[in-house]
Amino acid sequence: MNWISNKPLDIIRSFSMPIHKKLDGLEFNSALKNKQLTIDTYNIWLLTTYQIHHAFNEILNKSNLQDIPLLNLMPAQLGIPQLIADIDQLKLPNKNKTNFSVEPHKHDDELIVILYTVCGSMLGSKMIKRYIQTHLLNAPIRYLDFISTNSSNWDDVKDFINNVEISISEKQLSEYTISIWSSVYEIYSKNFPNSN
Repeated sequence: MNWISNKPLDIIRSFSMPIHKKLDGLEFNSALKNKQLTIDTYNIWLLTTYQIHHAFNEILNKSNLQDIPLLNLMPAQLGIPQLIADIDQLKLPNKNKTNFSVEPHKHDDELIVILYTVCGSMLGSKMIKRYIQTHLLNAPIRYLDFISTNSSNWDDVKDFINNVEISISEKQLSEYTISIWSSVYEIYSKNFPNSN
């Protein structure tokens, strides 16, 4: 079934929004907003981002996608080489312990949820980079440099989601959205306490 324009994006937005609000209440976002981000918190964020992107990259690698616009809208390898370089420089433990996974997709159309999640999460990279350059002068920023220069325009991502032909049901898309965002919240809430 082909959905009318905006419907897939609206579904992803509406089913991810409650979880997104919970993520905003966790320590990393709160510390960044209040200009209290420490090197330790930044270190945990790098490791958490690595774990999430590694899990997403595993799903993308197992999909039937090859050189299609969805993949072209995401930065190469989701910035994982740059994350690894930053983590190695900081000598952080457990880099290779990727004990985080997300629900495998049942249909490649569900991967627009990962596109939305990855590209949406990169919107704040320039703000994080500015903060790090001002307040944490010795912290590595290869990943933030890469993302801030290689992220797709958010409007292009939204246009793609709005206009792509999708054959899965609204229920399937909403359930996968909840699954992906719940998994992301689970790892963030384990690694960062609630600031409220």
